[in-house]
Amino acid sequence: MLEVYNIRSSFSSYLYEVRFIILFYVIGDWTSTAYALPSGAEYNPVPAMILENYGIYHLLLIKMGFILLLFYVAP
Repeated sequence: MLEVYNIRSSFSSYLYEVRFIILFYVIGDWTSTAYALPSGAEYNPVPAMILENYGIYHLLLIKMGFILLLFYVAP
C-alpha cells in the first residue's frame, strides 16, 4: 500500500531535521570559505573548480541544491 505524504509538512519536518546540517555544512562552511579565501586557497578540487569558474555565490547555491536533492532522494 502506498502512502501519500503532504509535501509541505514533510518538507518542513525535513528542514527541521537537517537544520544543523544547513547551519554548519551550508552556511558555516560557506562563510568560513568566503572569509578565508582572500588569504589562502581552496584545496578541495570540486569547490576550487566552482569558485574559479563561477564564484562564491554559486558554491552556496550548489550546497543548497544538494540539500534539496537529498529531500527528493531520501525515503
